Amino acid sequence: MKRALAAALVAVTSAAVLTGGTVAAGGATGVGWTGYGAKLAAWSVAHPAATSDCPLGHCYGPRVDYAGQTYEFESVTTSAGRVNGYTQALRPGTTLAQAEVEALALFPDDTQPSTLKLQRRDTYGGSCAFLNVYSKTLRRLFGAKAFGGASGTVGIELSTATASGRSVFRRGDIDQVLVSPIPWNTGDSC
Repeated sequence: MKRALAAALVAVTSAAVLTGGTVAAGGATGVGWTGYGAKLAAWSVAHPAATSDCPLGHCYGPRVDYAGQTYEFESVTTSAGRVNGYTQALRPGTTLAQAEVEALALFPDDTQPSTLKLQRRDTYGGSCAFLNVYSKTLRRLFGAKAFGGASGTVGIELSTATASGRSVFRRGDIDQVLVSPIPWNTGDSC
């Protein structure tokens, strides 16, 4: 699974480079790194801040009409001026594999998936997939004691947002990615 995911990520990144896409070098652009761990100013160049109708605050990217979100990125958080969390809307019908690739496209090139766990039923009746990833680059950017002492491990939740706001896991229909500056653990709620 890890090798297949890494190969898919390399293929997507390579395709973006070859076609002139903006994901060259895993999120690097003419302004430098613009993905997870980027300075907020650089992030804002690639994902412009919302100017209106941002229900949860800290919204970036284009307006969308899916995943229960108004913008592609909502609830963007920072630490030491660097982006360290957000909720990302994906188009309905995104498969689990595609969702993993899209999520990891915003991480440094040295990011490695470490665990993928399915939470079949949490305390609130929701379900999701938890993906933990590790990056030496992120550890260097945020420091060894960042991420709740997890030394560069970041948690990614993959799910579908229902109309009621509950997270559910549908392998062939992931429309929401929640990126957290701490890894997910067995028993965490979606």
